[in-house]
Amino acid sequence: MRKDVFEVELVLRISPADAAERARDAISDRGSLLDLEGAGDDRGFVVAGIVGAGVGNLNPAVVIVTISASAEGSRLVIRGAAKEGLIKQRAGEKAARRVAAVLASDS
Repeated sequence: MRKDVFEVELVLRISPADAAERARDAISDRGSLLDLEGAGDDRGFVVAGIVGAGVGNLNPAVVIVTISASAEGSRLVIRGAAKEGLIKQRAGEKAARRVAAVLASDS
């Protein structure tokens, strides 16, 4: 099976800790958070989860949001990845774009 992997980058004018909390809310509202105990370091945060994507949101996609400090506030890299069957659904891309849209609209 092929993979559909897509990344989008955002810059938000909030602190990295606040951005991490928004990312947790965005992912948990659309799926389930993954426990990444010890993920991230003093330079940033990592938030990950599984959200439904593709046709009818039936294809699970892993979304990972990597957050680091920037001059403007926070730099977020949202990466979506999902397996693709015979019919290309772009589930990884759809999941990453959906989470990014929620994060961008909250700012």
